[in-house]
Amino acid sequence: MLLVRFLTALLASLIVAAPAHAEETDETRRYGKFYNGAFVDVSARAGYQHVTSAPYRGVSWDVGIRQALVMHLLDTRLAFGEEHVSPRGDADAQKLVVRSVGLSSAFHPLFMALLFSDWLGYLVASWYLEAGIGGQYATLDGGAQDDWGFRFHVGSGVDVPLTDPDRGWSFWLNSLYRFTWADFDFDSGAELNLHHHGFFAGLSLRFNGLLF
Repeated sequence: MLLVRFLTALLASLIVAAPAHAEETDETRRYGKFYNGAFVDVSARAGYQHVTSAPYRGVSWDVGIRQALVMHLLDTRLAFGEEHVSPRGDADAQKLVVRSVGLSSAFHPLFMALLFSDWLGYLVASWYLEAGIGGQYATLDGGAQDDWGFRFHVGSGVDVPLTDPDRGWSFWLNSLYRFTWADFDFDSGAELNLHHHGFFAGLSLRFNGLLF
């Protein structure tokens, strides 16, 4: 019954939006300007990293491109990032730099809130759970030792619209918690566990529609 109501509401919204879409695409617009959960997003984030199994902490940043289908379905983000961590309380200790490329996929449990078509609905629908995989290259003590490896992460985040998404493009504030599984293998065969908590905040520019 809930599925029937959802499909009915979605169909009605598409019918209502169709005339406006036709009028506004006569020249250059490929997709309707009104926000329906489909978007392309470019963003930059900064974060704080806290390693759980070793006395390391530090800061990070990343830049990425993200795309989601209608109703936030198939929400994916490809990002390049860099982390700088060092032992807590020891300024002269070996510093670790980790560069990574990762792909994340997000699920929006409250995506139906998009049907409200207002700021609060877009905010509620933006909440997501994510999981992802990536590759990393880590260097220790200025490159004296290095290591290639894989990393995995899970997390949860919310995006806050700062401007009106229904004008076709908008700025959004991004916030995210993430837990990452990673490690560093020394040349001697020893291993440093780098599982860590990450807290991120950033800004994105979002365009309604799809890349293709």
